[in-house]
Amino acid sequence: MSNTGDAFASFLIGRANQASLQNLDTIPSHASYWAAYIQDDYRITSRLTINAGLRWEVEEPRFVDGNHMNAFDPAAINPVSGTPGVTFAGRNGVSSTAFDPNYRNFGPRFGFAYSAPFAKNLVIRGGAGIFYGPMVSTSVGPAAPLGFSDNLTLVASNADTASAWTLRNGFPVYTRPSIDTPGFGAVPFGAKPNTAVTYFDRNRPTPVWYQYNLDVQDEVAKNVVLEVGYIANISHHFPAPDLPIDQVPTALLGTNSNSQLLRPFPQFSNVSQINPTIGNST
Repeated sequence: MSNTGDAFASFLIGRANQASLQNLDTIPSHASYWAAYIQDDYRITSRLTINAGLRWEVEEPRFVDGNHMNAFDPAAINPVSGTPGVTFAGRNGVSSTAFDPNYRNFGPRFGFAYSAPFAKNLVIRGGAGIFYGPMVSTSVGPAAPLGFSDNLTLVASNADTASAWTLRNGFPVYTRPSIDTPGFGAVPFGAKPNTAVTYFDRNRPTPVWYQYNLDVQDEVAKNVVLEVGYIANISHHFPAPDLPIDQVPTALLGTNSNSQLLRPFPQFSNVSQINPTIGNST
């Protein structure tokens, strides 16, 4: 089909150099959180009180209706590219959840208050505890939906003489690739990739932080209290933005004109972990 050669004229007759169709399935996702907590206060002496507690909590892994969620196994070889590939929830022995739960999240809590005998108005307080955070910051969004959407892109071979799409004709019939296709989304080694993969790390640890504090108060004069305190927080495994893991290793940069072949997973345009738990703070 020829084009008009003029962008505005082509627009008036409903011809486009490029068109795309994107339609994501409705994917209801679910996640739950459970916790239990016990605590008590013990007055050991008239000067010393102890607070002790224990909290247990677990975030049940994300799952979606109909198992409409992809995964990725870096060690499972697909038959198309001979390299690791896409897997799908609830199929071929793959779990229906996004990641494995952790039922060992026990967080002890401890505190004390002590009235020092060597100073009339001196009080020493302290405490410590272990706390856990959510596993995924986007736990209920349409994450990892590869294979459950329609994606069609039409591009004219020559924008001056041809058009990719005519409005009055609508989009051509589109057949979604089956997720049962061996090596879904992968291309043979050396071919141009056409699929990007995002997935949850199945063995992701639970975010945890350790808090502790010590505080000393003394009434140095009538209605005047001097207070000195120290508080600390050490955190590990916090969710971070999606992490691309299909980058060319630094040592191989510039060694090949086709850098795609040097990627860890050259059969895909990109591979990313969703909210990897790599954040730390002190």
